[in-house]
Amino acid sequence: MRLSPFPLLLAFGLSLAAPEAARADGAICGTRADMAYRLGAIEGEGRLAIGLAGDRLIELFVAPETGNWTILVTSPEGRSCLVATGEGLVWFGAVVPPGDPA
Repeated sequence: MRLSPFPLLLAFGLSLAAPEAARADGAICGTRADMAYRLGAIEGEGRLAIGLAGDRLIELFVAPETGNWTILVTSPEGRSCLVATGEGLVWFGAVVPPGDPA
């Protein structure tokens, strides 16, 4: 299934909506509950995938209608930060085998 690309202004939009969450280095952070709520309510993104990287929770949020996506990283203390955003996500629905040019 291919999702159509749409311009993503997530960082700008969330920084306007949540200036208290912005850190000095420009990262947008807050509690996990607040960040997930803002991704859903403001950006229309829901969680598509979840995994662990050491002691960090990594989540991929996607807006199915637009293809916009966000990666949220949460520390064991519950502090979540947006680490990447993009547009035009294509979901294959299954893992593409290594070496497959798909």
